Amino acid sequence: MRFYKFMALLLEYPSNEFCAHLDELAETVDEFNLSADEKRVLADFIAWCQSLDATALQAKYVETFDLTPDHCLYLTHHLYEEEDRERGATLATLKEFFRHNGFEVANGELPDYVPLILEFVSQCDDLAVTGSLLQQSGPALEEVATRLVAHQLPWGPLLEVLLNQLDPAR
Repeated sequence: MRFYKFMALLLEYPSNEFCAHLDELAETVDEFNLSADEKRVLADFIAWCQSLDATALQAKYVETFDLTPDHCLYLTHHLYEEEDRERGATLATLKEFFRHNGFEVANGELPDYVPLILEFVSQCDDLAVTGSLLQQSGPALEEVATRLVAHQLPWGPLLEVLLNQLDPAR
């Protein structure tokens, strides 16, 4: 489950604290049961982050995820139209699902945010629960990964590594 916490950190908004701990994150890559190519993807991403100052990295993140709706990390955005009532119902159900499993979503945060889902998975010991949630997240994650890779954005290969862990036959 530590892998999912690691991925959540890499996919979250890159805070100044995140930037200060990039060396530690780089040292962690070899601890995961990943292929050499997947480890290289993670190491390359961290090296790319290290090549930018915090402000430039934060600006690139905002440009990629906040200002480009097709790349956003809120999964229901990719599954429903903006004003679709089903999206609201799905968000409410997901928030209740987290609460039922002992995980509180901070006020103001939507429960379909990929780093939040990965954080939950990293803390939940019930493999049936986490496996089901991750499998349900797969199609929207695949859509975002495809778009990020097509635009040659560094987060795309990260999502591909995550998707490979969800479905090794992919």
